[in-house]
Amino acid sequence: MELVISTPKEAYGFSPQARIYGIYQDYWQNLLRQDQRLRGRVLDVGCREKPGAIQQQEVVKMAAQCDGVDPDESVLRNPFIKERWHGFFDDAPVPEGAYDAVVAFLVVEHVTNPETFLKAAFRALKPGGVFYATTPHRWHPFPMIVTIFELTKIKYLLSKGNKDLNDYPAYYRLNSAGAVRKFAQQAGFKRAEVIYHPARFEKYFPKPLRFLGVMYDWLLGYRFRACTCQIMIKLEK
Repeated sequence: MELVISTPKEAYGFSPQARIYGIYQDYWQNLLRQDQRLRGRVLDVGCREKPGAIQQQEVVKMAAQCDGVDPDESVLRNPFIKERWHGFFDDAPVPEGAYDAVVAFLVVEHVTNPETFLKAAFRALKPGGVFYATTPHRWHPFPMIVTIFELTKIKYLLSKGNKDLNDYPAYYRLNSAGAVRKFAQQAGFKRAEVIYHPARFEKYFPKPLRFLGVMYDWLLGYRFRACTCQIMIKLEK
């Protein structure tokens, strides 16, 4: 299997443009807009009821038909999708070979079994179909901090008053180039691309401590690919 690693150079360097909040989301949306397969039948994995999610609305606007699957029962109330399955993607009765594209926005960090998850994506795709995902980079401090907070149960206390945090577990088993290569190859994909992209880190800190996130970004996050906050995954069948 071919693995391509890329980095958008214009997103790095501690410039005002790079530091715009949500610029990595803009890059992600542009990536999807440029792929004609997103104008066919699309499956959104992790599409619980979230009508305000810009990235989902963008997919819905492009797709000829957008279906969805999510273990949260609120997926049954999602107004943007046509066909829906309440359950885990790995064993949901999603039709085989039916989709031009499968997308997962900030989902794969919560996947317990990357092998079965990507095999489910492979089954759902038509020949020549594409899987897109964006997720925190495994070796950025954010996943490390979240892991510690989960082990100590601190995350569940903080998530009650912070809309940027959720209270469901993260495992970070499909969040590095090495993991993508391994599990995508096992699933049968012929090509994988991992795109490193920085994102603002300080919003996850309490206000008095946000300078720590800014300092990390200044020194490392917006300067070195290995220290970047987000990765985007593109797998082709």
